[in-house]
Amino acid sequence: MRRKELPQQVEQAIRDTIRTLQPGQRMSDVADLALKWQVGSYTIKSVLEQLAQEGLIVRIPGKGTFVADPGNSVAASKITYVAVIVPALGQLESRMVNAAIDVLDARGIEVMIRLSHGNANRESTLIRQCRAQGANGFVIIPADGATYSEELLRLAADHCPTVLWDRWLPGLNIPCVFGDHRQGASLAVEELARLGHQHIVAVSEVPVHLRQSLQERWEGFCGAVQAHALEGVPVVWNAETFVADPWQPSATFLDELRQKIVDHPEVTAYVALTAGDTLGLAKALTALHLNVPKEKSAIGFGLDNLFDSRIFMDHFPQAGIQGWTWIDQPEDQIARKAMEFLLTPNRNDEIETNQRALPMRLHQGTSCASPPLASIYAMPQGGTRA
Repeated sequence: MRRKELPQQVEQAIRDTIRTLQPGQRMSDVADLALKWQVGSYTIKSVLEQLAQEGLIVRIPGKGTFVADPGNSVAASKITYVAVIVPALGQLESRMVNAAIDVLDARGIEVMIRLSHGNANRESTLIRQCRAQGANGFVIIPADGATYSEELLRLAADHCPTVLWDRWLPGLNIPCVFGDHRQGASLAVEELARLGHQHIVAVSEVPVHLRQSLQERWEGFCGAVQAHALEGVPVVWNAETFVADPWQPSATFLDELRQKIVDHPEVTAYVALTAGDTLGLAKALTALHLNVPKEKSAIGFGLDNLFDSRIFMDHFPQAGIQGWTWIDQPEDQIARKAMEFLLTPNRNDEIETNQRALPMRLHQGTSCASPPLASIYAMPQGGTRA
């Protein structure tokens, strides 16, 4: 057998094998096929990729390769128009959308982008409209709420290629890729505990039970506080009334936050659960003339370059921060893993196999330091320092 003919013969042999198997049946893994045919794993992977594009097999990361069921769902090779539906196009969403577009453009797949404004009814309307306009694949950041939108349930029932970002919907067999919020909050607490902080609170203008990502970050915060045997019980500072604007903390919340900082001088470190909460915390600390990190330490979520160095100093020079320490979601990885799910549909019925929680990362800045020797401060009347 001549070497250049080997890949074609291997491909034909695998095609013949597929014809003898039942839909959904698991095939031998790459290593076994390579050993059987005495070829490199690259050759086997190339053949399997071709067969997957033809819709003959389904490759599920971490699970294996399965014979496709032609009557089950739309094959990945047939996706021609993908609708991306997100609540808003903030910095995080924009980075994820751009990364997804890069992948889809490379495959010649058209993309439409729609904004749900976080409203489940509007989300349903947009899904219907996009399907009517020819979309046969969906990438969605679901609207927060106690129930799922009707059309999202229909996408699952119709086996329409769909993947969710950021928010996993329990009981719904749609793949979801998201940052590991619990692990991210745990990272923040671990860093502050490593520096010697014993009194740490979480900060969130929006009550944590109203958003899944906040709830998971709060659970991670609580678990880490308890694991490190820090003093007191886990505490989150919420606003009595709140405005759901991720970048503009309300004046009421800022007033409440300043007062809580004054009322609890024993607290030496804060974990702000969103970028907007970090902005509010920075404003409150600045208004109280508290030096960060000499007097107070803080870690935020998802800030990326917004509070880095020059930008932060321009807005909060009194805070004494050269760059904020934050927990970063791997947006690019989330987007690319989601595209992998979308273009290689998972026909396995086990819902948990459709979830991918990607680890978050701690970006070191200079907003954290060891607490002062005296952890309880006596503040002047009115709550400001000279």
